[in-house]
Amino acid sequence: MVSICTAYLFCQPAKWFGVMTFHFTRNSYAEYLARIITLLLVFIVVFFFLSEYMAKLFNKDTRSTLIFGITPVVYYVFDYTLSTYTGLWDAHTDGVVEFLPFFLGIVFLVFCLVYYKEYEQKEDAKRREQIIHLVVEEQKKELEAVKRSEHEIRLIRHDMRLFLANLSVSIEKADMGTAKKMISSYIDAIDATTVKNYCQNATINYTISAFAERCEKSQIQFQCQIDLEQFACDEIVLSTIISNGLDNAIRAQALLPVAERKIYLMLKEMNGKILLSIRNPFDKEPVFKDGLPISSRNGHGYGTQSISYLAERMGGSYQFLTEDRHFILRVIIP
Repeated sequence: MVSICTAYLFCQPAKWFGVMTFHFTRNSYAEYLARIITLLLVFIVVFFFLSEYMAKLFNKDTRSTLIFGITPVVYYVFDYTLSTYTGLWDAHTDGVVEFLPFFLGIVFLVFCLVYYKEYEQKEDAKRREQIIHLVVEEQKKELEAVKRSEHEIRLIRHDMRLFLANLSVSIEKADMGTAKKMISSYIDAIDATTVKNYCQNATINYTISAFAERCEKSQIQFQCQIDLEQFACDEIVLSTIISNGLDNAIRAQALLPVAERKIYLMLKEMNGKILLSIRNPFDKEPVFKDGLPISSRNGHGYGTQSISYLAERMGGSYQFLTEDRHFILRVIIP
């Protein structure tokens, strides 16, 4: 039904050009010649340029096809009931004259609703893709940290025999100062391979440890208060929120003098809710739009969008604000 009515709708340009040709020439042959030529041109355009997309539209679900077919179907009924089989269109009654604008208004409203729904679904899919990308990147970082620790441990084990031999020589020579230095150096090397324990959850702990290491390399003072034991929310989602928040904070510190670089992380469980707070100074006052800080740099700004999306998806709330030249992120997850 939709296909036939759509084909009928595509015939209207030929009818219109035919009527206009007859209006100027008063010649029936010229009118039908104009109709034939226009119909052939429309056919060429539809067949070579639109048919592929039309086929995709008709292959969608029934709901989408019916919504797409509202205009051609109603026009088909309108044309046959008001002009082909009856003379109502020429009667110039108010109901008939106002029907077409009324119908176009209804079609426009339906189109707006459908378009908005499709747009929301597209944006949701885009956010999901970004989140998946962030989660994968976070897992890559964790895997790299584990591999680096394992590599360092293998090196220490490889050097164990040489270390013990040198230590034995120092003890035989009663050179206790050298022996103590060797033991202290070896202990420091072992400690360097250990991931610092911030909380009991391995995923959250690796995330915080990785960013603590980044802060140390970037000469950023990192302070954290962690009081998190058992929690019911998705650890990957929580880890992604923390990762995005800390990543934005570290980027902001790069513009500050070394003496002013500081990040404070608070993560705790209270009354069955997870409270997250990240606080850091900034050099340039951030710009907010709809409660979210926006970035003028291409490829940036997805972190805050992901935080807001994930917090809402988990039934929680979030807040971005500035206070005393500090940028603050607060997230509450039930």
